[in-house]
Amino acid sequence: MTTQQVLGTPQTALVAGTLTATASCPMGTQLLGGGFRFTGVPLTLRVTDNSRDDVLVNQWNVTAFLPIGSTITAVAECTV
Repeated sequence: MTTQQVLGTPQTALVAGTLTATASCPMGTQLLGGGFRFTGVPLTLRVTDNSRDDVLVNQWNVTAFLPIGSTITAVAECTV
């Protein structure tokens, strides 16, 4: 099986707070799993969700509390 990683749109905290980032597999592929990429001070990252969407089954969601200036990007692992 061949897979590809799909990156969602990076979400940057302009103020400290909770943000959600998403990544979706293209039409005709299936979501196998996912994760995220983070830039910032790792000790201040608090991930509250890192999972497949309940409704959009080809979408991966990451919700986290981020300090100012940190960025989180959802990553979907998809079949090709």
